[in-house]
Amino acid sequence: ARSRRRKTRSKIALVCAASQGLGFAVADELAAEGCSIVICSRGLENLEKAAASIRDNHGGEALAVAGDLSITADVERIVAAGLEKFSQIDILVTNGGGPPAGNFESISAEAWNDATRVVLTSVLDLTRLVLPAHPVFRHHCDDAAVPQPRRVVTALMDCGEDRVAATGQ
Repeated sequence: ARSRRRKTRSKIALVCAASQGLGFAVADELAAEGCSIVICSRGLENLEKAAASIRDNHGGEALAVAGDLSITADVERIVAAGLEKFSQIDILVTNGGGPPAGNFESISAEAWNDATRVVLTSVLDLTRLVLPAHPVFRHHCDDAAVPQPRRVVTALMDCGEDRVAATGQ
């Protein structure tokens, strides 16, 4: 644990869907390891409470930015706020939900499209915005041999895979 803390101390982490649940737990643990945190979710009130909790528990910095990951302009605003505050993002956790609970046949095409925007498109948008902003990438983008100190973690919550598999019988 001590070695891991040394590696994350002074890093900046952007954790999505972090006002509660898995996203909050990840953000809280990263803050405990010494990271400054940018957290986002749709609801500002719960997000600000989560950021205050992280600051109170760990004494570090936690920036709360409300936004909907299914809207590219919101993703751009979230990343811009993190970069404005901290100048870079070292760790990206693309936590997000999937379609509503239900069997495959009961989920509308619109719900699947909404889930795709959160689960896939937002990951692409976030990575597209965060990766080029990192100093190592900017200085060594032409040198494929240079290791990139990036961490992109994607957490997909119950995307109906068990239901989808069940319909294939």
